[in-house]
Amino acid sequence: MIGWMGIVETSDQTVALTPPSGTKATGTWTFYVSDQYNDSNSNHNKGRIDSWNITITYTLPKAGDIIGADPDSFTGSPQTVTVTVKNLGRDDANLIVDCTSWPTGWSVSPTSKQTIVPYNTTNSTYFTFTVTPPSSTDSSGTIVWKLSWDETWPTENTLLDTYNQSVTNTVPETITKPTTPSGPSSGLTGDSLFV
Repeated sequence: MIGWMGIVETSDQTVALTPPSGTKATGTWTFYVSDQYNDSNSNHNKGRIDSWNITITYTLPKAGDIIGADPDSFTGSPQTVTVTVKNLGRDDANLIVDCTSWPTGWSVSPTSKQTIVPYNTTNSTYFTFTVTPPSSTDSSGTIVWKLSWDETWPTENTLLDTYNQSVTNTVPETITKPTTPSGPSSGLTGDSLFV
């Protein structure tokens, strides 16, 4: 707009403001807008702001939790362990569950799975793993599960949570029925057995 003395007194301007980390998106925000142009000619410093508007763009953080992993008890045989996760961050998060360690003598298959988990939902069906303990030895230990946000390659995935699952393996005792002695038994009496 052409104003006093033919000088352009108003113009469009965009200013990007980044609030401090952790600032809540909800609540009351106060902005002060003023014309602070400082020209050597004081007559040029008598401008005004005709109008202004603000657009707030808020991006949900990358966040998620491992709620749990079950079962914890084994009896020498493979079992399906389900890792339950919740997406606390952005919509349609492609989340990854990795098994990074397990007790000596145990095995986990597969060691990694990923799927899309919508925002604020819990997935308790997809992240299933076959955990195999030793078949003949009692043991215990910790299985470590890690939940990550799938980043676009080559960016490293963002770790969201770590869950330590305590597991025990108790192998049932096998009782073998004794065999019946074979051979002649003639001439033996009840009394002779105690001699």
